[in-house]
Amino acid sequence: MKEQKAALTADWDYRVDVVAAAAGKFLCNYNCPFCHKDYFAQSVPPQTTRLSLAEGVSLCGQILPGKFTIHLGGSGEPLAVKPHAFAEAVSPLTELSDCLSVSLTTNGYFLRDRLDDLLGLGIQDVNVSIPCLEPDQYARIMKVPPERARDIVARTLDGITKAREREIEVDVNVCVSYDLLPHIEAFLELSRRCNVRIKFFPIIAAPHLNVAAENRFFNDLVAALTRRALPRIEGGGRYLTVVWSIGGAVLCAKPGDVYLRPYECYECNAFLRCEESCWRSVRVSPWYIQPCGIRPERLYWYAENNLANLRQLLVEGGKLPGRIHQYDELRSSALQQLQHARRFRFVVLEGPDGSGKSELSKRLAQRLGYLRYRTPPEVFQNNDIKRALEQTGLEVARYLFYLSAMHYADLEVRSLLGCAGVISDRWLLSTRLYHQALLRREIGLPGEYHDQILKPDLTIVLDVDEPQQAERLQKRTREFDKKWEEQADLRAAINHMYRESTSSGVVHVDNNGNLEETLDKCFASVKQLGQP
Repeated sequence: MKEQKAALTADWDYRVDVVAAAAGKFLCNYNCPFCHKDYFAQSVPPQTTRLSLAEGVSLCGQILPGKFTIHLGGSGEPLAVKPHAFAEAVSPLTELSDCLSVSLTTNGYFLRDRLDDLLGLGIQDVNVSIPCLEPDQYARIMKVPPERARDIVARTLDGITKAREREIEVDVNVCVSYDLLPHIEAFLELSRRCNVRIKFFPIIAAPHLNVAAENRFFNDLVAALTRRALPRIEGGGRYLTVVWSIGGAVLCAKPGDVYLRPYECYECNAFLRCEESCWRSVRVSPWYIQPCGIRPERLYWYAENNLANLRQLLVEGGKLPGRIHQYDELRSSALQQLQHARRFRFVVLEGPDGSGKSELSKRLAQRLGYLRYRTPPEVFQNNDIKRALEQTGLEVARYLFYLSAMHYADLEVRSLLGCAGVISDRWLLSTRLYHQALLRREIGLPGEYHDQILKPDLTIVLDVDEPQQAERLQKRTREFDKKWEEQADLRAAINHMYRESTSSGVVHVDNNGNLEETLDKCFASVKQLGQP
């Protein structure tokens, strides 16, 4: 995925207001009802000091060193700007030495006519925003006449097709502001035909918008797509992306990662209405720098000429740490901010290796329309480290490694639960039982090391007899975790500990027989929880 590759190498993403730089004002050929004008301020004091976009980015670079990407957008539609003015604003950006790439977000109406201009500037990465591909539905959503809707959809699709013919990378951005499910086939066909990725976003909250009703459509979409094809969860930093592959089409959703923010974000009084996940992004306009996407009043005007003040604003915007924070302080602040937030059901499948968790978690998640999560999380999936920790004498270090992974998994799962139910293949119970069996004792750690990790709404322990377990384990080719797979006494001890695990919210399901019968039992246990 092109975004993830950039995230691995870029320290910052500058979202620049190329419209204001080239046109001096808001300029767009559309009037989208949910537009937030990319959060750029639309009122600029007269006779304010003006810099080029490249100068603004370079000014930020004095405080935020490192590699960066440039994202062209801003106060309206970039391609509504005349070609020569667009090139004059963009060319200096492409020449910045630490710039890794320049991409563009457009509504697509002018795309087919401006491909030569984009390629001449070295822009080969385009995001096209369109809410619907069916003209009649488009007319209703965007409140335009039917003939206008037909023209817009046709021109946009033509632009996407011609861009791909010129080998320009294209993603299609879709703000889910309506019941999109009856129209999903058109997006699947577009993805297959043009080899583009479709990205679904919830409507971003803004002071003048009440998006609670619309966001249920996003949640319903995630569940429906998951019933159709089990997605994968991609991490690799502070971003989570849910990706579905359906018959050659690639769709993805980016839920707001509310539990994966910099600490300063949790101290912000606008935090609860911030859904943009913009911690790597800094907005640069011709007149000011905006460190935080959700707080347009916190601007650094170039006329100030005070880098100390810019640094402080970058701290308050979550771009720089203001002070060193203890982990517990960070978690406490996050939980306090979000203690009243609604979340979906969290269900965990537990059991010894060979109990059938992997297959059942896939089947159960898809049947319920839940996201499937696996521990340890992606950032802890390093086989070299795992193999190293298999050495005798490192059992405590191994436990602390996997316990650290659980704390990170906790943050990711809490974020996913904002938009969908989650089925996890293993959780804290497995981490504790396996290492207790290895060490033949409980490791004495402070209670909060375990207590602060999210407790499942339901834990399903899969019980399996030793012969069935041994048969399943023989089919594996793993290079680690061999101790309990090869040592019968250790395996028996672990199995016994699972069978003896009883507490509130824990049910046991026998998985020695028919998989479909086991799946039905697990499904019934989850449905007994009721909504959400």
